[in-house]
Amino acid sequence: MKFKSVFMLILIFPIYLNANCNFRSSEHIQDLKNPNFIKEIKVSISDSRKWVKDSLKIITDHNQNINPKLRNKHKAKISVFYDFGECEFNAVVRQHGDWKDHISFDRNGNIIASLDVKLKDGNIFNSVHFKLLLPETRNSENEVLGSLILKQLGFITPETFIVKGSINESSSSFLFQESAEKELIERYKRREGPILEGDEGLLWSYKDFDLFELEAISLSRLDNDDWFRKGKSSSKLGIIAISKLQKAYLNYTQDDFKNKSFSIYPNKYDDPLFANYSIALIVLKGTHALRPHNRKYYYNSFEEKFEPIYYDGNLLFSEELEKTNSLKELQLISSIYSQDSFLNKFLHLLQDDKKKQILKSEFISRVDDIDEMKKYFDVNLKIFNKSLIDLINKKKEIIEKNKQHLLPKTKNNFLKTVKSYNLDHLLITNINLDNKDNYNLSFFDIKSQLNYNKNINLKNLSAIISSNSYLKRRAVFVPDNIEIIHSNLYTHNDKISFLGGTIIKSVSTKIQIDRENKKIKIHQSDPLDWILFKDISFEKWSIDFIGSLNLHDQDPLMQRINKFGITGCLTFYNSKFIDTSIKIKNGRCEDSLNVISSDGIIELISIDDAFSDAVDLDFSNILVKKVFINSAGNDCFDVSSGTYEIIIGKFNNCADKGISVGESSNVKVQNISISNSDIGLSVKDSSLLEATSVKAQNVKICIESFKKKQEFDGGNATIYNLSCTGKMINDSHSSIKTF
Repeated sequence: MKFKSVFMLILIFPIYLNANCNFRSSEHIQDLKNPNFIKEIKVSISDSRKWVKDSLKIITDHNQNINPKLRNKHKAKISVFYDFGECEFNAVVRQHGDWKDHISFDRNGNIIASLDVKLKDGNIFNSVHFKLLLPETRNSENEVLGSLILKQLGFITPETFIVKGSINESSSSFLFQESAEKELIERYKRREGPILEGDEGLLWSYKDFDLFELEAISLSRLDNDDWFRKGKSSSKLGIIAISKLQKAYLNYTQDDFKNKSFSIYPNKYDDPLFANYSIALIVLKGTHALRPHNRKYYYNSFEEKFEPIYYDGNLLFSEELEKTNSLKELQLISSIYSQDSFLNKFLHLLQDDKKKQILKSEFISRVDDIDEMKKYFDVNLKIFNKSLIDLINKKKEIIEKNKQHLLPKTKNNFLKTVKSYNLDHLLITNINLDNKDNYNLSFFDIKSQLNYNKNINLKNLSAIISSNSYLKRRAVFVPDNIEIIHSNLYTHNDKISFLGGTIIKSVSTKIQIDRENKKIKIHQSDPLDWILFKDISFEKWSIDFIGSLNLHDQDPLMQRINKFGITGCLTFYNSKFIDTSIKIKNGRCEDSLNVISSDGIIELISIDDAFSDAVDLDFSNILVKKVFINSAGNDCFDVSSGTYEIIIGKFNNCADKGISVGESSNVKVQNISISNSDIGLSVKDSSLLEATSVKAQNVKICIESFKKKQEFDGGNATIYNLSCTGKMINDSHSSIKTF
């Protein structure tokens, strides 16, 4: 069957079968990413009587804060109304917030509250977990504008906008704010990894202690324990992250605790990232986000450092900085380390007309009462600009006053502090990661003053570091050997400085670099060998990789990622390609070639006999002039979360897909030949594929388009000049058009 100049819309399934929406999401991929198209969000709690009863308990409880034990979960239906249709999703909701300003009554005496929402199916704005906040709890439009500014400055910031809504027909406006989950991290072009936060477990209504009385021993915890439990590599990476962060919190809590700043620096002290983050929040009057228990972090394994995730700043624009207490209440360690380049970037964002117009447009699309908000934007951006200039002018004065606070002076009295509160604590001083099936933990029991060891499986270890409890006792990881843990993870690899960047490789990987002729040859000695090129610009370089033909017995706890979060035999991260050629034979890894957060033009990719995926491109903007792949154990060419183009491509013997397009990618391909494969073209999960001149021979499915992951919507494929005799399949969310 050959298609020429004929429009066809292939419908294999009934259009709305099992769909949550009364429209095809693939036809509105861009609209669904624009909050301006959301008209209303309605929450219908299934057992409304129980919801009201639980809410009244919170309101009448004698505690001034919301007792965490009263924040019960409730089944609900979430209805979302767009300009072009509506969706209904199953969900679980619960009361959100620490303070009672998060729950109130409307004019009719009905309860209205801030909610944590977890969708069981579907997504809103690509979010599965999010909050619907009473706007006044976050200073309403201040939070929207401040979040956009933080986003423009490059900080990981949740999507935030004002939306009309209701809870069981009680109407209100809400602040929609996505939670710090995998979806947020990946939208900022980061690979899924450890997400951590300050531990609030001891701060709110804990036994007989006053609020915040136990802050000095609260420390931190891992937030995404489900990721941690995936296997050995993620658990090792998680232990590294929690070890480093716990050490930073110990420095904070033990360094003259009564008289200290809000500054926590989990990275090296010459790294300006957290200093700049503090500066931004001080100018935004959002120092609430700098409180230790409000802080959230992402650990970037490629950079070997933490990045802040914005959360709960109570941002405010209505006062100039000099009229607030911010400069007095903070010892501005941050200003000492902040770089002038960041301050200049900050000022440029406020003063560049083009950037201001983009910021204003994004802000207006996220708020109500547009005319009033335009005035708000103009007035408050001027105040914000003055606050930043005030801070810059006072920087020298602040530095002089705070020289003694340059570095923490840890007193190592954490154990003494815990004892003084007479708490039943277990301290975990070491976690041995070398056991095949279990992890050996070294415990110190404060109550009995005894040390002992215990083998813990991965599930129990995950529970300990995410909840700081074990067998109903407080159990906190306080590593006394972080350097040993770190060295165990990062030994058995080499680092080489190269072209202004770094090559990191397993020790047994062999590499030859011919700088004069711009050629690199790499050989695996072992199928687990790998090499990473980081922060490097390759202009007209040729790179050849020869894999090992040996095979290992597979450990059931081994993952597709290694201990650095790497899936590729040959990996490029944050790199630039200018007419680069890459050839790989016998790659034994999950991905023979993996390109992450990179951009440019690749002249040639040639891969033979890949164990699994031949090519995997993530979070990148890449043009490939020619790609030839022969034999892959899974997909021949797999892309996600980026913009990609292929001029000429030949794919043969792909065990699964010839070209796989996923996770909100925008892809153009032409002159494509796919043969002897299960599936020719696959497009899914909010992705757009435009293909021209496609020949597929001996494939079961020519094209498929579908929704795979909950946080995304359908796929949209448009094919011009297709020659194929197989099937075309799409689900009710997705579309295929051929011409």
